[in-house]
Amino acid sequence: MPDLPCDGDGVCMVCRVTSPPEVDLLHCSTCATPWHSPCLSKAPALADAASWSCPDCSLDSATVAAPSAPANTLVAAIRAIESDNTLSDQEKARRRQALLAGDAPDVADDDDAADDTLEIVGKNFSCVFCMKLPERPVTTPCGHNFCLKCFQKWIQSKKRTCGKCRAPIPAKMAEQPRINSALVEVIRMAKISKNHNSAGSAVPYHYMRNDDRPDKAFTTDRAKKAGKANASSGQIFVTIAPDHFGPILAENDPRRNMGVRVGETWEDRLECRQWGAHFPHVAGIAGQSTHGAQSVALSGGYEDDEDHGEWFLYTGSGGRDLSGNKRTNKEQSSDQKFEKLNAALRISCLKGYPVRVVRSHKEKRSSYAPESGVRYDGVYRIEKCWRKIGIQGKFKVCRYLFVRCDNEPAPWTSDDHGDRPRPLPKIKELQGATDITERKGRPSWDYDVCTSVFFFQCYCTVLWMVCIHCDRRKMAGNGWCLRQSARGLFSLVILRPTS
Repeated sequence: MPDLPCDGDGVCMVCRVTSPPEVDLLHCSTCATPWHSPCLSKAPALADAASWSCPDCSLDSATVAAPSAPANTLVAAIRAIESDNTLSDQEKARRRQALLAGDAPDVADDDDAADDTLEIVGKNFSCVFCMKLPERPVTTPCGHNFCLKCFQKWIQSKKRTCGKCRAPIPAKMAEQPRINSALVEVIRMAKISKNHNSAGSAVPYHYMRNDDRPDKAFTTDRAKKAGKANASSGQIFVTIAPDHFGPILAENDPRRNMGVRVGETWEDRLECRQWGAHFPHVAGIAGQSTHGAQSVALSGGYEDDEDHGEWFLYTGSGGRDLSGNKRTNKEQSSDQKFEKLNAALRISCLKGYPVRVVRSHKEKRSSYAPESGVRYDGVYRIEKCWRKIGIQGKFKVCRYLFVRCDNEPAPWTSDDHGDRPRPLPKIKELQGATDITERKGRPSWDYDVCTSVFFFQCYCTVLWMVCIHCDRRKMAGNGWCLRQSARGLFSLVILRPTS
């Protein structure tokens, strides 16, 4: 077993002893990390304890593997950095992170290369504390990586230096860490490289209705001084209706034949509108009060919002005085009610419709928001909604519990599969809430166990069918079943009636 230090709580990561006696603790003379001496493979002599360096800081150059024939460019580049004895450990960490900022190298298709890639990535980008591939990775300015939970635990213990090299952590990062999306993509590519198969493109059958519009948002000559404040939308590239529910598939993307993928990022809300992820370029909710809501945007408009990635608490619209020159007023002046766009979200909750979610860089309080632009984060379902007194303490606001249920992995996780049904989180504020709404029946956007995907369930005609891929009986009205392709997209699979 490799030598491991004590974690942020003083627990030995080898024997799991809590708060070992001071006489058994060794502190590295270089990085000051505590180590449990009885668990070390080579404990130093008592006379050498004061000048002892931990295994991480005293890495022998002879143990560094010389670069061999690279499985791919990423592996070769990392090995070259590791074998350069002229670089300090801190400089090596910086250069490894710099690799992630450039173009991602192609991953080889053979199994040996895939295993080698995952091993190299795990060795060089693992979490400083748990020594595993970081889950929701956070990278400090010194180039070391942490799981988001490990990092938050370290910060909560009032530590403001890197757990590896003791370099200072900026106060802004300690208060609001951001997930390293580039590292997430590298880890995910390493995980799926073994079973990576490109899916065939779907044949588009819709037509473009706005070919006369420009590719980008534009302003009139009269409004150029206002920048994009008075801009008009550019061409809409997808062929979905404004009330389209669920993901945007390849068949609705005549330009690229790939649909809108989770993790796609746009410069602003106007560009996001062009790809149909969220049509309003100002409002945070897209929907109709009698039909349901199709998408929402998380952009920090309400301080009551609470973002946990796979689920979040969203605040409805209205209740503010925006008359005259108060267009940016954030003070509540009246109660919010389940009407207009709030009613649309409530209908989507009752029927279990899929709701597309985009996050904006303007949401400064969330670790899951992008560093710039607007990002599509997939499909969520509203499980509950209610009203309660807002943080400002005077008026009621409408609140919605969103839970992720997409067939593609989230941008902040390195999983190679989509969501699975998960238990609902416990919401403390429900104890004093009113007008609580919960869905009683099965949701329209439901999970199919046999294909392990979420799909739109149709109940228009009760007819038992059998999926030709799994021979499982289904109740469907249109004779089709949504099936997930190797790239996480959907394809329609025909069902045959039972005898």
